[in-house]
Amino acid sequence: MAGNEGQGEGSVRLASAAGRWVLAVAVLGDSMILLEATVVNVALPTIGRNLGAGVAGLQWTLNSYVLTLAALVLVGGSLSDIYGRRRIFILGAVVFVAASALCAAAPTIGLLILARFIQGIGGALLTPGSLAIIEAVFHPADRTRAIGAWAGLGAVAGAIGPTVGGYLTDAVSWRAVFLINIPLGVFVVAAALRHVPETRDPTHVGGIDLRGAALATLAIAGVCFALIDASGGLTPMVIAASVVGVGAAALPGGRHPARHVPEFPAQFHPADPGALIGVTAIRDGNIRLRGTGQEPEGTRNMKVAVMGGTGLIGSQVVKILNASGHEAVPHARSTGVDLLSGRGLPGALKGADVVVDVTNSPTFDDASLAFFQTTTDNLVAAAGEAGVGHAVLLSIVGADLVPGLVYYRGKVLQEDVLKSGSTPYSIVRATQFFEFIEPALAFSADESTVRVSATLIQPIAAADVAQAVADMSAGRPLRGTRDVAGPEVFSLDELGRITLAARDDHRTVITDNSAGIFAAVSGDALIAKDGAVIATTTYREWLAR
Repeated sequence: MAGNEGQGEGSVRLASAAGRWVLAVAVLGDSMILLEATVVNVALPTIGRNLGAGVAGLQWTLNSYVLTLAALVLVGGSLSDIYGRRRIFILGAVVFVAASALCAAAPTIGLLILARFIQGIGGALLTPGSLAIIEAVFHPADRTRAIGAWAGLGAVAGAIGPTVGGYLTDAVSWRAVFLINIPLGVFVVAAALRHVPETRDPTHVGGIDLRGAALATLAIAGVCFALIDASGGLTPMVIAASVVGVGAAALPGGRHPARHVPEFPAQFHPADPGALIGVTAIRDGNIRLRGTGQEPEGTRNMKVAVMGGTGLIGSQVVKILNASGHEAVPHARSTGVDLLSGRGLPGALKGADVVVDVTNSPTFDDASLAFFQTTTDNLVAAAGEAGVGHAVLLSIVGADLVPGLVYYRGKVLQEDVLKSGSTPYSIVRATQFFEFIEPALAFSADESTVRVSATLIQPIAAADVAQAVADMSAGRPLRGTRDVAGPEVFSLDELGRITLAARDDHRTVITDNSAGIFAAVSGDALIAKDGAVIATTTYREWLAR
């Protein structure tokens, strides 16, 4: 094959052009697998919102990939030794890329999990071949250095996964974390065909020991499943998986899979330090899925202090986070924590991973400026002293575009104070709540009429705001702002007519652009801009509840 002439087994030198190509293909192929094990983590909260997935669905979005990869890696290595390392490596890349495309297109969480299982199959075919190719192709004098480069560069891929995942999710879409595999995989396949020589295990005799392969796969799958699910307690499922895994390993043909399944690929030989590095990385990636190093924020249990936690939004944020396995604690004056005076604040933040501020000024006049300045100053100072890792603030879409409303100027001031602190932060800006529409109408109403402006708004259910705040709280600091809004845009006078009709209120709505609390707003200042998270609850659905 073109590009492979003279590349005999064990003869390629690392310093040669042929050697650099072989190393690049092996590293890139393995990096796709390691990158995909971490890059998806950051996208999980967004995937959950977009596909309507619960905690179990998101966990299996991760677990299905890692479990399949771990369970089938021995079979993949055996196939590589028998049928050719390059051939199985390329097959694995093709399966992996096709599954990545299916992940990106998945319309439901169930199909996404299925596609992740297929990704794991591709990874199990691809991973053993990447290092086996290096060990088989390179000259013995260069083999150790080549393996070291493979291990080091692969570790970099795994380390940058969360950063890449966060950028792609925020800048493009969660689907982009899968789409990046397509051009990378196409390049790997093309380069492997062109530059990597085919090798096999010359000592192997016969075909695959199907019994041994099945038992080895069952043993690894059972043990890995038990380890993955063990954080939920010693459940019957965990016990059953452990028994199946240990039992499969103990049966004849399963006790020594490297002897009954065609030989382990060379990279798994325990005397090879490079192999030990690779095996340790794979093992840690599997076992620590629910640990502290590689799991996504959003699946790790965190302590969250919710300021304003007894109010409309805060109480729902607490409920959502606790239902997800976190320890969310509501704080308010009624619980002994006063942000204005700072009373009780150090104790409330002690040991907290995240602090959420959904407090509200008791007035909408000039006093709101002092309220937001003082409370946020106190919170930022206390969070810095307590070592809180993430501060989340609820603000208002378009607050900086409506200087005529003093309350909105207060919210902008609050954002600025938070940004100036040392604690990593995230700001959730929401449009007006459904729950505030009727009070807004009442602001300029009498017994027979409701006078409101035709200001455009894009209202959202408080429950959807709470979900957005909870999701942000369970994720990594954004160090920026994310807008959330309802699915529909109305003029306020139109919304008034819809509301009164639904309430069987026969008062007349009069359009008056000088009336009401939003009279100072013009244009589309209160409408979410491109990139906002759009909730699904419509206003009429909410009214009908």
